[in-house]
Amino acid sequence: MAPKKFNKRNHQPKGPYYFFMMEFKKKQEAAGHIFRGGVHEVQLRASPHWNSMTNEQKEPYQKMAQEHRDWLRQNGEKYTSQGIPLTMVEAEQKAKQAKGDLIKNTISDMLDKAVANNELEKLEFYFISFAYFCVTSGGTYIPAEMGLVRYSLKDGVMDKLHMFIDPGKLPLGMAYDAKQHSESDHQLPIPPDAKGEKDNDEIILKLFSFLSQQEKMPPLFTETNDIRMVENILKGILNQGSMDENTLLVCPLSELFYQLKRATESFGMDIKTFPSVHIAQAIIQKDVYEYTKDISCEFHEDQGNGKYCPLSRCVRWAYIISDSCCLDLSIEMKPGRHLPMNADTALYSVYSAWTGYSPISHRPMSMRVNHKGGSPVANASVSEYKLAKL
Repeated sequence: MAPKKFNKRNHQPKGPYYFFMMEFKKKQEAAGHIFRGGVHEVQLRASPHWNSMTNEQKEPYQKMAQEHRDWLRQNGEKYTSQGIPLTMVEAEQKAKQAKGDLIKNTISDMLDKAVANNELEKLEFYFISFAYFCVTSGGTYIPAEMGLVRYSLKDGVMDKLHMFIDPGKLPLGMAYDAKQHSESDHQLPIPPDAKGEKDNDEIILKLFSFLSQQEKMPPLFTETNDIRMVENILKGILNQGSMDENTLLVCPLSELFYQLKRATESFGMDIKTFPSVHIAQAIIQKDVYEYTKDISCEFHEDQGNGKYCPLSRCVRWAYIISDSCCLDLSIEMKPGRHLPMNADTALYSVYSAWTGYSPISHRPMSMRVNHKGGSPVANASVSEYKLAKL
């Protein structure tokens, strides 16, 4: 039996599988099956049948999809080769550009105001990171753990917020993915045995109480590659609390690092060591404090995998920025706030006395960390750039 004609009132392009899936759904419902899981369940049940079909069996649905695209083209809408409306692509590009401009302007306005008031070293920033259990087929991240840090150049890590999140029951079919990701990453127990806070209102309360130390909601900074994940999790938390998902602005840490370094260098250096934001991103990704102990939550310290702890990530970002920017402003760095507790600050003191600015201007990592409990990455970097070579 050939599939029914498409509904011309639907102006969204559809592929062959869509028409097969709709026919499959109708037949199954006629046989008495109820799809309680909605479209996601229909997809899961229809997919094995579609994959086992021959090209000849799929041909009617391919013809239907082509007719649908032809009708849409004839009615004025233009599409990419993938069948995506050009207006949608253009709108997404404009929205992305507008958000990028908003982020850059937000950061530059913060820094310009602080410099004008001679308070750059006191300006506070908020770093945020999440761990998650799995990602659904619709792109929803299921949260597992949250870490935040309040930071300034003058005081280093000023405050911390850490929370495990119990999301309740996992979406249908996601238990295996959650188990695999947990074992290869944070090693947290997965639902229904997850740790942490179940009450979404309590999560919102703690989050906003931590952020409300500012007059208005501050921008949140995270690693560039994690922005989609962080935005998605925050959106889910805010939506459950019936709050505007745009309340919180998530920005790339690399953009802040780049602009902040340029600002601190302007106080005493004629050269610019960060010619682009890509240098800042490369230093963040190198993550020379990755193996630092005693900066993650108790669970990850006991597991010996602190590098996967969101709180540890935020603290490490604070150390990386301190390492690069503090000596530009002659800020004395304190172990545990600007750098690891076991860090030897002698290298900084001597080098600063000779040059008047931070060693990181010449290399991506300048901190000497004790071998006992220290980072092998950091030690290798220091051995490559001994003070005698400068």
